[in-house]
Amino acid sequence: MQKIRFSDNTVRAVLVAVSMGIAVTHASEGVVRKAYFGQTHQHTGWSFDANIYNVQLGPENAFKHARGDKVKHPWGYFAQLRKPLDFMVVSDHGEYLGVIKMMNNPDNPISLHPKAAAVRESGSDVDASTRAFYGLVASAASGGELDADKVLNFPGLRISNWNRMIDIVDEYNDPGTFTTLAGFEWSSQPYGMNLHRNIIFRDTEKLPRMPFTYFDSGDPQDLWKWMDKERDEGVTLLAIPHNGNLSQGLMFPDVVLGDISGEELGSESDEDNRPAIDNAYAIARMRNEKLTEII
Repeated sequence: MQKIRFSDNTVRAVLVAVSMGIAVTHASEGVVRKAYFGQTHQHTGWSFDANIYNVQLGPENAFKHARGDKVKHPWGYFAQLRKPLDFMVVSDHGEYLGVIKMMNNPDNPISLHPKAAAVRESGSDVDASTRAFYGLVASAASGGELDADKVLNFPGLRISNWNRMIDIVDEYNDPGTFTTLAGFEWSSQPYGMNLHRNIIFRDTEKLPRMPFTYFDSGDPQDLWKWMDKERDEGVTLLAIPHNGNLSQGLMFPDVVLGDISGEELGSESDEDNRPAIDNAYAIARMRNEKLTEII
């Protein structure tokens, strides 16, 4: 199967064109290029938050819908796009990727996890789902020291689920007709302040062993270092921040925040005592984050 999707420059041009709804013109040639329309931020039942709130359908359903198939909506009715998309990125959260869905399968050992019963029994009860959600990610949401569940965050499980996701991406890729791109969401959210980024890959020939998650670090600079390392290994990728309006200004700071998870904001770690961003910071960010998503 042909796996090459777009060149990295084309991906950036396509995403800008999609956000602006315009055709792309090559400055030197004066040739009008075709604008491609697609989705770069899509969650399925493989994301812990969507699954806890009773979304059980996986990336297969998302790709089918994007390419124009008639599919079943998580609420039970059928839906179909009037005009199919040109490309799709399923960017499920890297944290506990695909793991919560396993809790609903009685034949899977993960269904015996101590927190599985609360997830399964919450059903369509929003309050019960919310309790199950915070029971799973309370430290991440509150800004406390991150303490990933050792079973749910087991590296072998993370690698296995990531590889399965890549297989699904390849299965639905149809070069020249419908392009699927691999991706995931890095979900840093110290004290509830959104620093999320969607990480998107040009192709599946060169990919990381597993996603870099909030449990690895909540510091965007650590994410960029990881991206630089992967780029040195031949991986082509970019990050797209989103919902900066929910970051209380932290998405675009004028000081270097570092990883503020577990710190007591407003004390010695207050922004006034942090170094200002410098040229190296700006270059690193521009190298990895050339776009931002506005919702």
